Amino acid sequence: MQSIPGQIINTTSFAQQIYDYLRDAILAGRYKCGDVINAKSVSLELGVSMMPVREALKRLEQTGLLEIKPRSMCLVKTPSRKTIQSALEMRELLEVHCVKAIFRTIEPEALEPLRKLVDSMKQALEASPMDYQKFINSDWQFHCTLCSLAGNEFIDNFYPELYIKVNMTTLYDIGRKDLNFEAFDKDHRDLLSALERHSEQAVEIIKAHMKASQANILAGRLFKE
Repeated sequence: MQSIPGQIINTTSFAQQIYDYLRDAILAGRYKCGDVINAKSVSLELGVSMMPVREALKRLEQTGLLEIKPRSMCLVKTPSRKTIQSALEMRELLEVHCVKAIFRTIEPEALEPLRKLVDSMKQALEASPMDYQKFINSDWQFHCTLCSLAGNEFIDNFYPELYIKVNMTTLYDIGRKDLNFEAFDKDHRDLLSALERHSEQAVEIIKAHMKASQANILAGRLFKE
């Protein structure tokens, strides 16, 4: 597990920050399915007591990302086919709902974070070799930010956990490897353009994007076994 150089953990929110750190480590691929996370090692690395570490790990277990074993050992879980399919269905429902909720009234300045993330994905594509991890992380942030624009606190709390499960399918070789990242990049740019124009086309773009994403994942290794 990588350290957090120069990062100070606020004593008022140890468990939340440890949770965020471990969740992001899983998302970034530093932990892969089947890897072990040792609570004592995390405690020593971050310079905190065992209690907030255990709380963070328990929450990760509740979201389905970890399986807690005896002696504070935790395994990063491989999501089941049913979990992936359920997550994909819910992701489509939420993202389409959010785009429908915002496309008519969204202010240009509210879209600025999406513009920066689209540029970040473009930079990842143009790198030689392609910066795969940067693209995946920017894609995750793009979709979380898109949903946050709907201003629904329940979606804000639920969507990031849901998207981690979907993203793991690509990061850990459950999805296809021959992905057309250029097509995904175009979808993001077309969606942003439609939102800037307050065009209902944004709804059709996000629907098509979700279908393409589902097709890639469902064509992957896990669904052929």
